[in-house]
Amino acid sequence: MQGKDKYQVIKAGAAFLPKAQEPDPQLKDAFHDLRELKVNVVIPLLLELYGDHEIGLLSRDELLEALRLLESYVFRRAVCAIPSNSQQKTFATFSRALRRQRGHYLPSFKAHLLNLASYRRFPSDEEFRREIQIRNLYKFNKSCSYWLRRLENYKSKEPIAVANYTIEHILPQNPELPVAWREALGPDWAQVQEAVPISVVVRSRWLR
Repeated sequence: MQGKDKYQVIKAGAAFLPKAQEPDPQLKDAFHDLRELKVNVVIPLLLELYGDHEIGLLSRDELLEALRLLESYVFRRAVCAIPSNSQQKTFATFSRALRRQRGHYLPSFKAHLLNLASYRRFPSDEEFRREIQIRNLYKFNKSCSYWLRRLENYKSKEPIAVANYTIEHILPQNPELPVAWREALGPDWAQVQEAVPISVVVRSRWLR
């Protein structure tokens, strides 16, 4: 690897670090969001994307769109409960499908990502919309802070910090729900008790 190539790899890696020095605020935010999803297997692909951006094959806006697509891909799959054990191979071989030419790079990136099939698929809007309404996001230990921040800041003009937020349960979490609660919730009270604490929050923001 030549000196210039090493520099580009180091710079690209630095952009993904927790205390990244990426000067572009939107790119920095995109790297931050991917870090919060804790998908380290995507780092080799990010290095390639950033390196190609540095040499002019990928514009700043195209890089940003690619990063946001990767973020959506990872989060949608988690919500849809698609096993993540295939992601390492998916990302490790991803760049082979890219057409590394100006004007063709991003279209080839999007085409390959959206055409992944079966257990590697990019969940459709319909699948994601259906699953996020029933998925217990409270149990997303790895990305709870991520989705809470993204929901709270949706269409917000000023950034809203969620570091000190707590998640409060709408219904009692005791499996021995009092009789009054059971009668109020109806015969499916157990399923409602499990789903409501998260699905009510999700429906109010994410799916507008």
